[in-house]
Amino acid sequence: MAPQSVFDGLTGEALEKIRSRARERQFPAGTRVFSEGDSADHIYFVQSGRISIVAAGSGEIRSFGRGDCFGEMAVFFSDRRTASAVVAEDAALLCVTTHDFLDLMGDDPAIAHKVNQLLAERERELILREKLIAATGIDAKSLRVAVKGDAATDDAAGSGAVDRMLPELLPRLEALLLERCAFQLFISFNSADVIVRSVLTPFSDEAHPVEKLLDEAYLDRHFPPIAYERKAGLIRDIYATLRQHDLFTELPPSLQGVFGEHYREWRPLPQAVVARTISRLPALRELPNFHLRNCTIGIVTDAIHMQFNCDGTHTVSAGEFERFLGERL
Repeated sequence: MAPQSVFDGLTGEALEKIRSRARERQFPAGTRVFSEGDSADHIYFVQSGRISIVAAGSGEIRSFGRGDCFGEMAVFFSDRRTASAVVAEDAALLCVTTHDFLDLMGDDPAIAHKVNQLLAERERELILREKLIAATGIDAKSLRVAVKGDAATDDAAGSGAVDRMLPELLPRLEALLLERCAFQLFISFNSADVIVRSVLTPFSDEAHPVEKLLDEAYLDRHFPPIAYERKAGLIRDIYATLRQHDLFTELPPSLQGVFGEHYREWRPLPQAVVARTISRLPALRELPNFHLRNCTIGIVTDAIHMQFNCDGTHTVSAGEFERFLGERL
């Protein structure tokens, strides 16, 4: 859902107040309204045309058209621009200085209310972008992020216990996530251990020798059986407890919104997706021109994190996992 425009719902009188303090300027396509690192001295309202917001290394992160407001985040939350504004289509902008706009908000409660709504929504979007992995569990079903590594294969496939025992290990890994208390696995292929996180000790990482995970008695001692839906219910109860704690109400409203929505809307990954993902680990390990070091898979967030070579990192949603493999096999 697009963030609410500051123009939405404003009376004609309020709009005239903005225009009375603004200077209209024409910007031809291809020019910059401001650049990353510039001082934040104006807020802009789009009369016509389209503005593209561009971040270094990321390309366009959003665009604004008629009726939209932009440039306010740096004014209210820092003194420097964190991205550049480039004119994508010839544009007419109303430019209001920071000083004049703050005066205007003080004079008109209706404008102040609308602007504050806009700021809260933009701040929420910023938090979600920065909390990349958490965002995948909220609303990013097509998330695809990659940082390319080199083509080195400095430690050969098959050199670790996990690699050697992978065929026998697969059904145990599936059972940990689907039938037992585990909710996340960190699998390092050239290691002798698997890192397991359990709903019974959610704040701890436990390293378990891979050969022990092949022992049913060992699994029973460390990972008691819990039906998938019961485990999901326990996670929901934990989230509900967090929402009801006094500390939650002391968070900034934007964070209450982000975490509150996640707590309310959270659902575990479908069991079939978990099983299919586990079954594809051998294919991951054998990707041509890649050297997979480790992989993180869980039921809490819709994200599969993979590290390739010495510096390559890929994060894909579970829903995009098959396409990710298909593009590389």
